[in-house]
Amino acid sequence: MRWATHAIGLACQSIKRRETSIMLAGGADSVISLHTLIGLKLLGATAITKKWGGRLCRPFDKDRSGLVAGEGGAFLVLESEENALRRGARIYAEIKGYGSSLDAYKLTAPHPDGIGAEIAIRQAIRDSGLHPNQIDYVNAHGTSTPLNDELETAVIKRIFGSQPPLVSATKSMLGHWIAAAGAVEAVATVLTVKNQFIPPTINLETPDPLCDLDYVPQQGRAVPVRNAITNSFGFGGINSCLVIGEYDGK
Repeated sequence: MRWATHAIGLACQSIKRRETSIMLAGGADSVISLHTLIGLKLLGATAITKKWGGRLCRPFDKDRSGLVAGEGGAFLVLESEENALRRGARIYAEIKGYGSSLDAYKLTAPHPDGIGAEIAIRQAIRDSGLHPNQIDYVNAHGTSTPLNDELETAVIKRIFGSQPPLVSATKSMLGHWIAAAGAVEAVATVLTVKNQFIPPTINLETPDPLCDLDYVPQQGRAVPVRNAITNSFGFGGINSCLVIGEYDGK
C-alpha cells in the first residue's frame, strides 16, 4: 500500500465489514537519500531558499517555497469496539469516516480547483455520519508548497463555509514523510482528540493573504476537539481523508 492514509482507511473498512476484528495499519518511508532528494528537487517540490535555516518548512506562510523532506514511521492498532472492550484495551479515539479520490490531473500537481481533495474530504465526513459543522479541527496536508497550501485553504473554506474549524500542519515540525506522512498525521490527530490539544503550525510568521484561516500559529492550543479530520494529498492526484473522533462508548 503506497499511501498510509489509504492503508488505515481500508483497514477500518475491513473491520467494519467484519472481515477481521483487529489490524495494524500505518506506514514507514525513508527518503533522506541523495537519489530521492535530487528527484524531489527536479520536480520543483522542495524548498528553494536558504534564508530560513531550520525554519524552512513554513506551511501557509507567504515566504514558503517548498517541502522539507523527513522520514519515519507510525502505526495504529485498529480494532472493533467489541474486540477492544473484550480485551480491556485503552481506547484513544474512534475512526469514524474515510474518504478517497483520484483526480488524475497531473502526476506532480493537484487539480487547480482542488476538486479531488474536496471529494475525499466530503466523502469522509459523509461516511462518518457527521455534518461539517461538527468538525472541530483539520490536520492539514500543509506541505509548505505554494500551490498546495493555497488550494487546501480554498477547499476547506468551500466545505466549511463561514465558520471553518481550526487548522494546523504538523509537517511544519516533522517535515514531509512522503508515503508515511498520513500515518504520523493520523497519530497526531488521534492524540489531538485524546488530549484536547491542537498542535501548532510553527514557522508561520507572515500568513499568505490567500491562506486566511486560523492555523494555530507558533503555539499549540488547548480547546475542545470532539471530531477532527486529517488530510493526505499525494502525487498523481491521490487524495484521502480520515475523520477521527472521541470515543464515547462504554
